[in-house]
Amino acid sequence: MSRAVRGAALALLVCAVVGACDAGGRARTRAVKSPSATAASCAGGAIRWGGSTREWQLVAVSPVVEVSASDGWVTYPLIPVRTFEPRVEVSDPSVSARRVYAALAERVDMDASVLAKPDAVMADRLKRGVRVDSDGAGRFVEAAAVQVLRASFTVDCPGTTTPVHGSVTAWYGTGEGSLRCGVSPGKDAWMKEAYELTCGQA
Repeated sequence: MSRAVRGAALALLVCAVVGACDAGGRARTRAVKSPSATAASCAGGAIRWGGSTREWQLVAVSPVVEVSASDGWVTYPLIPVRTFEPRVEVSDPSVSARRVYAALAERVDMDASVLAKPDAVMADRLKRGVRVDSDGAGRFVEAAAVQVLRASFTVDCPGTTTPVHGSVTAWYGTGEGSLRCGVSPGKDAWMKEAYELTCGQA
């Protein structure tokens, strides 16, 4: 077999295996992005914040406790209603939750380590209950809530026109409230929910 024929046969074999030849059998070249380079670019890409909300969310409520005028300090056991867990959801895993929380902390002027984990005081309240100085006789309820911060964001990844989208849920504070059955719980949604779960429809 001549050198020219062997060269043509080799070219055809390459085309058959790679599948990257033009109509004339000449090999086409194409740029291939390095996955590691793209991941690194997204990991350090600029974070742009979108919409955000802050709302109180009921996490625990006590049973109704009958209190007399002479009872003084009363301990209310708390029963969990729902759990709250800070989290980051993002379309590219190279964007770390730690970096997102750090950027969010800068935006809202809080410590990232605080935003990224549930309040330890609330955990203790769920374990030990809440001790309250009684305010007269009646049927009382204690409720506990977490202020939840939610925000959406976009990460600009150098080297690609496809942005990375994500959202973050963070702890922003805790609160407590005392309710008296037969008295309006007010307008706050979490207090209304606590009242309806324990005292019944307001």
